[in-house]
Amino acid sequence: MRYQRGELQEEFEMENKSFNAPEESGLHYYLFHLVWDDDYYGESIHGFKLTVRE
Repeated sequence: MRYQRGELQEEFEMENKSFNAPEESGLHYYLFHLVWDDDYYGESIHGFKLTVRE
C-alpha cells in the first residue's frame, strides 16, 4: 500500500521483487505485508518512506 499526506493512494502486489516509484514528487509512505508459505511459513510487515524529487 502507498500513502501520501495520510491518504491511501494505491494498493498493489509486487512482481519480480520490485515496484516502480511514483512520478509525483514528495514524500510517500509504503506499508508492505509479506507472506510466504513455500518451504517455510511466515509473514512480516515493514513500513518505510520514499522521497521523490524532480
